[in-house]
Amino acid sequence: MSYLLTMASRTAGNVKGALGEATVLAELLRTGSAVNALTGDDTGWDLHMHIPTAPIGSRKKWQLSGLVVHVQVKARQRGLSVRVGESTVAGWLAGSRSGTPTFLILVSGSGEAARSYRVDPHEMLHLGEPDTRGDVLLTAHRNAPFDHLTFAYLADLWAHHGLLMMTIGEDVERLVRASDSSDYRAHLLNIVGLLAAPAVPLLEPMDNGGSLLSAGASIFPALLPSLDPENLFDAASGQDDVYQELLQAAGSYHGAWSDTIVKAWMISPSATWEGFAEDMKSAAKRISEYAAACRMIRPWPNVVLGPAVAHRAVARAFR
Repeated sequence: MSYLLTMASRTAGNVKGALGEATVLAELLRTGSAVNALTGDDTGWDLHMHIPTAPIGSRKKWQLSGLVVHVQVKARQRGLSVRVGESTVAGWLAGSRSGTPTFLILVSGSGEAARSYRVDPHEMLHLGEPDTRGDVLLTAHRNAPFDHLTFAYLADLWAHHGLLMMTIGEDVERLVRASDSSDYRAHLLNIVGLLAAPAVPLLEPMDNGGSLLSAGASIFPALLPSLDPENLFDAASGQDDVYQELLQAAGSYHGAWSDTIVKAWMISPSATWEGFAEDMKSAAKRISEYAAACRMIRPWPNVVLGPAVAHRAVARAFR
């Protein structure tokens, strides 16, 4: 008996997928993370990132945090959509809620023309019905390109505040994609309200009658310094604008707030104002650093960000 001996075969798709993963791997390594390819059982995660304690900037040595981010890489000749099993996406979302977020990176095109784009965990919540094979369609956006400079801050934000980001991620992305400073200011006000509203029941017992004015006055100084590093709000008019937003958020708590606004425990398990405020400031600081990093890469059309602004954005990460 004779046997026809043949070697294993490869396809153009195999090569494209491997090149796409290698391209993304190189970018992820530039974040200072320890990155490993996952092998064995297919859990739908290509790459495992052990991220630094903070984005590394220009440092020569840094510590790893113990926090993990997963990245799935998909390569496409054209287009920014891919079908993934509904059960696989459900697993990604469960991990994102519990502190291990999964990002999908789509590599579109080939060679020097190839471009990479992200699908963030909160975007995986808005899926249509699965097809007959049980797959759902995930689509990246051209205004969410993948690069290591911004992804370092995004991964840090999600790893520390994943449950919060599952709820307000769309609002954060609108902030970082703002087209000008007034647009940014409007989205910043909205995020202040979203972060502040859950603290109202924590503050009311301190307030001798439950006035929301005292709650708003207490929240403002805790949030604004972290969320407004570029000083878009001056001391007078800025405080008044944010104050009104806080009052609106606080008022909504007494109506349909519980169905529309993130609960306090999504930011902090603390039942006290002091503990809540610290975790809230931590989330606000990371949001502002991610926004600053995005503006360094894709600055507003009518704003020139000079070296001083870039230096402050990087320096803030290590305070």
